[in-house]
Amino acid sequence: MYFPSDALVAELFVQTVLVSDKYLALTEAGESDEDREQADNARRFFEIAKQLPIELQMVLSNRAHSLAKELVLTKDSEPALKAILVAFDNDTVALIEHLQ
Repeated sequence: MYFPSDALVAELFVQTVLVSDKYLALTEAGESDEDREQADNARRFFEIAKQLPIELQMVLSNRAHSLAKELVLTKDSEPALKAILVAFDNDTVALIEHLQ
């Protein structure tokens, strides 16, 4: 049985916000049909999600993982944001930590 964690929900929420604010863009899928199908599904999800207000993006992130919660807490979203930023640039994370 699948038990989603708040960290997974937060990661999806942060990705949604970054796509909505045009900090992240979806790229073309890989070669296989399965990769293409997953990318198309993700693209549809984010196209819908980015049209919603941030409060509904939180709800949608929870529902995507079958949770009845409505909020994504800062204690969960900050580590998710830092993890995504690390993938791009370690200096950005150092700046964020310095500003806190």
